[in-house]
Amino acid sequence: MTSCKQCKKEFEITDADREFYRKFDVSDPTQCPPCRMRRRLTFQNDKTLYARTSSKSKKQIISMYPCHTSFPVYDHEEWHADDWDPLSYGQPIDFSQPFFEQFKEVRNRVPRVNLISDSLCSNSPYVNGVSAVKNSHLIFASASDENCYYGYRIIGSKNCVDNLLANKCELSYECVEAYSSYNYRYCLHIRSCTDSAFLYVYKLFFCVALRNKSYCIFNVQYSKEEYEKKIKEHQLDSYGSSEKMKKRFGEFLLKFPRRFASLKNTENVTGDNIQNAKNCTAVFDTLNAENVSYAQFIDSTRDSTDLNYGFESELNYDSKMTGLHAYNVRFSTDVWPNVANLDYCDSCENISDRFGCVGLRKKQYCILNKQYTKEEYELFRGRLID
Repeated sequence: MTSCKQCKKEFEITDADREFYRKFDVSDPTQCPPCRMRRRLTFQNDKTLYARTSSKSKKQIISMYPCHTSFPVYDHEEWHADDWDPLSYGQPIDFSQPFFEQFKEVRNRVPRVNLISDSLCSNSPYVNGVSAVKNSHLIFASASDENCYYGYRIIGSKNCVDNLLANKCELSYECVEAYSSYNYRYCLHIRSCTDSAFLYVYKLFFCVALRNKSYCIFNVQYSKEEYEKKIKEHQLDSYGSSEKMKKRFGEFLLKFPRRFASLKNTENVTGDNIQNAKNCTAVFDTLNAENVSYAQFIDSTRDSTDLNYGFESELNYDSKMTGLHAYNVRFSTDVWPNVANLDYCDSCENISDRFGCVGLRKKQYCILNKQYTKEEYELFRGRLID
């Protein structure tokens, strides 16, 4: 056991942890897993948006950064334009000064994009941390959605409103943690359900913990005809009736035991809301993962630790928002897609072999936003790490 430098609580560094740290040639962490996550998430603001002006064109924009930031903020199209070069903000390395002071200088000069989205998005100006969303509004940390509104972590879904954690869903309203479901409302922790409301865990209504059932109300089985007749007695056609039913369902829910965790197709895992995972420790809201630890909001990721928002990633450490083919990324934030071999990078796309860079695209062998040859890069990177 060792004591956390931040909160002073004791935490364990296991043999498996140390084996992973050896892969990266890094020393043992001095903070416990919760403090490490808090530190990573200080760089995350995906749900609070501000009105401000673009630092480039002075036009009014919506941004995840308020107007008083120390760095410039550009509109999405302006930031991706070719009429400015992030390398122009580069500076030579001063080995007589601490690296992080120099990195901070670069971070405070390079423009940042107002909202994070990719070229696959359309008609969705008020979204952030998204990829390939269409006709959507105020959804965050989401991907491959259409006609979705007011949601967080919505993946591969259509026509969904007011949801938290919906994956491959359609016609969903005010639900939490739903997978592969259709036409449902006011549900919690459901999978493969249709035409339902007030569920916890298929033509069902006000039901808890049922499996492979249809035509049930308050966990009572009915025939199809009886079900359709009784369902008319529980109309949800007004705000008042919906709120009344929510209260009634909440009281009904308290009568049932809960599962200790939501796990499906898992082997040797700890955490919650995990599906298709193997050999994972303290992971949450995770799909398709192997050999991952201390992570949240992970999809199709392996051999990584201390990671938030990782998509199609491998061998990443102590980073946030890495995805769509991210490999060997350390101590970085908002780097995607197609990135590899990065240390201390921020808001970069389609890059490899970078150290302490901000806002670069389609570049290689850079330190503090300055271009080097491969030989120079490897030499200077080694000196900085030492």
